Amino acid sequence: MYQLLSRNNRPHKARKSSLPLITLVGLCLIVVALELTGVTHIFHHKKTNSTDAVQVDTGGGGTSNNQKGEATDNAGASTKGSDSGSSQSLPAQAGSDKSLAPSNTTTLLVPTGDFVSAHHISQSSALTSVCNTTPGATCTIVFTKDGDSKSLTAQTTDSNGSTYWNNWTPQGKGLAPGTWQIQAIATLNGQSKTASDAMNLVVSQ
Repeated sequence: MYQLLSRNNRPHKARKSSLPLITLVGLCLIVVALELTGVTHIFHHKKTNSTDAVQVDTGGGGTSNNQKGEATDNAGASTKGSDSGSSQSLPAQAGSDKSLAPSNTTTLLVPTGDFVSAHHISQSSALTSVCNTTPGATCTIVFTKDGDSKSLTAQTTDSNGSTYWNNWTPQGKGLAPGTWQIQAIATLNGQSKTASDAMNLVVSQ
């Protein structure tokens, strides 16, 4: 009887002693499976993706470095452009104004040049007259005969000190046939200088 009872108890004890081992092996297999699938991170660190490390600031108050650089460059370019334009235009205007206005202390030169392009002409002949004197001075050509005087329209000399009358005729200026004395008269700031042509103008019909 005793032997029968002892035989019945042996398998039961063997089954009880193997349960913890089976449970432990099962837990180990579960842990290994979770580690391989990346569910748990007990034995290894979690890998971070490059996209996870990038932080994008979509808020209204932030601006990326590239955007800040572009804004600064554009602002700098427009500012330089406006500064350079104003600095170049002002001296040019000032210089041009000064060149047109003669100084009050400028000395007036005696007029020279071909006061008439020909000295023996008819009333319908076309003539050209030139007066050279100080730049900015006023010059005219005067013709005198028997106390009667006729003149070309007074003109201001250019930056080279010259002025021209082209394609004028004695008849158009009222020069009657005869011999006319020729003078060039220049004036500037109250000064006046006169020069006479060595030859007279002889006008024929």
